[in-house]
Amino acid sequence: LQVKKYHSALLICGLSTGSVIWTPPELLDINTDKHIQTHIHTKSQSLNLSSITPFIPTSKEISQCPDTRPNDDSVEGMYSAHRVKAVTAIGAKPGDVLVLFGGELEFREGSDTEILFRQISSIWYMANLDMYNCVLMITVGDNNALNATALVERQTRSQDIFNGFLPPMEELAEGFAVDYAAYVDELPSLLDAYLQSSSATPTVYTDDESKLESLVGGVPLNINTAAVGQGIDAARCVKDDVEVELLRHASHVAAVSHLTAWMATAEDNTISELTLEASFVEASQSCGMRFQAYIPIVAAGKNGAVLHYYKATANAAPGELILLDASPEDQGYCSDITRTYPVSGVFSSAQKVVYDIVLASADAGIAAMKAGADWNIDVCYGTSDAPGAYWALTQALLDAGFVYQNQATVEQLVFGDSSQNIPRVWSTFLPHSLGHGVGLNVHDMGATYSSCSSILEPGYVMTVEPGVYFIDELMDEACNGPDAYWYNCELIYSYSGFGGVRIEDVVAIGSDGTADCLSCSIPRTTQDIEETFAGFSN
Repeated sequence: LQVKKYHSALLICGLSTGSVIWTPPELLDINTDKHIQTHIHTKSQSLNLSSITPFIPTSKEISQCPDTRPNDDSVEGMYSAHRVKAVTAIGAKPGDVLVLFGGELEFREGSDTEILFRQISSIWYMANLDMYNCVLMITVGDNNALNATALVERQTRSQDIFNGFLPPMEELAEGFAVDYAAYVDELPSLLDAYLQSSSATPTVYTDDESKLESLVGGVPLNINTAAVGQGIDAARCVKDDVEVELLRHASHVAAVSHLTAWMATAEDNTISELTLEASFVEASQSCGMRFQAYIPIVAAGKNGAVLHYYKATANAAPGELILLDASPEDQGYCSDITRTYPVSGVFSSAQKVVYDIVLASADAGIAAMKAGADWNIDVCYGTSDAPGAYWALTQALLDAGFVYQNQATVEQLVFGDSSQNIPRVWSTFLPHSLGHGVGLNVHDMGATYSSCSSILEPGYVMTVEPGVYFIDELMDEACNGPDAYWYNCELIYSYSGFGGVRIEDVVAIGSDGTADCLSCSIPRTTQDIEETFAGFSN
């Protein structure tokens, strides 16, 4: 693969939109069954997605929450293992200590109304600390033995009455999955006692030097802040087995929630986006997941062309598509799943064409995921023999007639070739990256993160989320600029107001080095989606 002659954006799975100048006279006749029935081809690789049985449920099955969560002992052990991993990545030695600060309670601007608290992910990675204004202190003893203490604020009498009394310290420590619990105002004495007992010159690693100094006063400290964020981030690149199972469980609950929204759509073809959002959130919370991993994107019709559409003010209409991008989180671990489905339960011919283009790209991206593959090269781009997501997307756009090959090779259309004024034609339809890491953040450490390698290995968890969107501004740029020669603008403009299609799944690299799709059992093909909707009426 010759990378150097193509746009440097390849190295980061980057984005660029083609510009356009004139419309060639040899436009296809789009009003033919031949075009509508165009078959989308992509070469299969190591993962056979057709072997994954889609979950096509009955109404009763949709209402049942999945029993797939790892047990409490496994989760508690996960936090202990994470502390070891993070301390090692930070570089702390025996005698050193970590003092890390949790999130603060936030309020609506200009109001005393609290915003529901969610712990900082870097703290939640090492302890189940679900309280605000807390401190996590980890000491490194002989033979690198760790002791973790969670420190919480003392409550006033008013706080006891309004918020409830704090449990005994032993119960707090057990619930936080740490060794000890204490009050924040005890930090100076605890820290001083530990430092005095150390025979070496200890380093205090902290993520907030000013907070630490304000709490401990005159305690002399050798402070290191630089290593903390980098070390914890690096530790979070690779997920362990328990993390993957938490992500799998969140994805299974997301599946129930997605299908609940589908069923609500089947019952009311003019349902509002907000009602669909409510049905999704209700299903997630009924399965014990209070938090959504992000604001749900519920986009009906043309709103599907707005990548992060949050308004939820429109109604669905028969004949349109709904793009539903939503997922809950389980104990902080996020899923991130998108499905696009027809309001009526049946895809039109034009909708199938676009959907199958996106599916071909998604399947190729997932199939390319394996240990040793480079996300930026193998998964995103690939080759003619082993197409990645962008290669498959380009070929599918060619097959469907949206772009012209002219005298270019497919490789040039995939990567772009500035020396020949050939754009990356797919980027007009896909103006965002292929995916991202998933974990305690919905955009988590992974192959696209600076602290992590782009080479996949067991424990990496990434989304694969190609799409095709008909965005007016990008269509105009493509069809009224220097790159118009490459675009079938008559066909493209016939999709104005169509919205978009996105298919997004969460994929882990398993211990055997192969792809493990955590969400692919949610119907993905047009046939499976239509069969699911048909089942709602039975």
